[in-house]
Amino acid sequence: MPAHSNPFVGRQGEMGVLQRALAEAGVGPSRTVLVQGEPGTGKTALVGSFLAANPAVRSVWVSGAADEVTVQYAVVDQLRRATGRPPARVDAIAAAVELVDIVDALPAPVAVLVIDDLQWVDPDSRRALLYLLRRLPRRGALVVCTAPPDVEQLLGRSWARVFTAPDRSCRLHLDGLDAGEVRQLAAHRGRRLGRSAARRLREHTDGNPLHVSALLEELTGEALNDPTRPLPAPRAYAARVLARVALLTPEARALVNAASIFGTHAPLRAVLAIAGPGVTAPALDEVVAHRLLADEVRAGMRELSFPRALTRAAVYHGLSASRRCSLHAAAARSALAVPAAPCPFVHLCRDGAAPCALAEVRPDDTGRQPLTERERSVVSLVRRGLTNREIAAALFVSTKTVEYHVHNVFEKLGLHTRRELWWLWDQDGRAPEMAQTATNGTSQAAD
Repeated sequence: MPAHSNPFVGRQGEMGVLQRALAEAGVGPSRTVLVQGEPGTGKTALVGSFLAANPAVRSVWVSGAADEVTVQYAVVDQLRRATGRPPARVDAIAAAVELVDIVDALPAPVAVLVIDDLQWVDPDSRRALLYLLRRLPRRGALVVCTAPPDVEQLLGRSWARVFTAPDRSCRLHLDGLDAGEVRQLAAHRGRRLGRSAARRLREHTDGNPLHVSALLEELTGEALNDPTRPLPAPRAYAARVLARVALLTPEARALVNAASIFGTHAPLRAVLAIAGPGVTAPALDEVVAHRLLADEVRAGMRELSFPRALTRAAVYHGLSASRRCSLHAAAARSALAVPAAPCPFVHLCRDGAAPCALAEVRPDDTGRQPLTERERSVVSLVRRGLTNREIAAALFVSTKTVEYHVHNVFEKLGLHTRRELWWLWDQDGRAPEMAQTATNGTSQAAD
């Protein structure tokens, strides 16, 4: 059984289903349980915790692997070795019959066979395992398989029938952790999260334990608990997304980058307005085929949407600062002509107002109010690179008070990041540290 570094939290209901299946397999027909979920939802951790809670039960653990999917009988060989049988050359019939003999020989009253990552089991072993699952002993065996949600489409109708037999099988689908469980996971890792921070982290990651754990490790406590700081994608996840983006044509990359400016979804026409003139239907088809964006209709309007908030965060934070700023400015200008575009800077561009003129912001039809003197003081210190704690010390107020003022500034100006604040304040429409780069012509666009 593989070891896991992440603490196991929640999943009491799912653990109960496995415990009942174990009890039923000991007194009635042998059972099969399929545990499904997206990568990182804790399928392997759930099964591992289940076995750890039943140390007296004999268990055998085998798993598929992407780099062994072309190796004949790789998983059959694992099972032979795990049960003390010597390796041997086998054919299809011999392998299938031997698996039945192996399970029949497992000690009573009940034993557990785990097949982890069923989607990566080599085809020869899969056929032998399918033969086994159709001929499980009358009692005493519990087979637990883990796989992604679409495994039955990958493996075919015969496997689907095995997992839908009402008297011998059941399935579990793992969703993400809830906000309370995210707080528990953080506490196990020595991190303190407020309720609102836990809810934000849960929404950002869909409660995926792998991604939650990664961000708990990679981000500071201040970044996790500050609602004004946008959460990034975990580094490993972001690297995978950006590698996929790098394979796109320049036009398709421009479309994905432009879409990230608006959030997780935006009207198609708003994205096209800032993506550039070279972006046409083939580019849209390409990003949809690569599952980086979905093209759908909502409330009668055609929209582009990212499959996950993390995907959008990976693309957005993968842009250079200057490229993000230029796309935000383009979105603000186009929002005047395309009112459906949810651009955060549109109120700063009405009537020809310069986007840098924060001191001149007036109440408008969105209800935004000008900054107070205290808010301007906080903005000034933010632009100097001070953290909320350092600003609190400088102004002789609490950190919570600074967070409140920063939140109000972001709300009034429609901003999401400190970088956007620096950019808007500069009279050239650039953050000071970007001005020299732009002057020298070395600013690099991510698309």
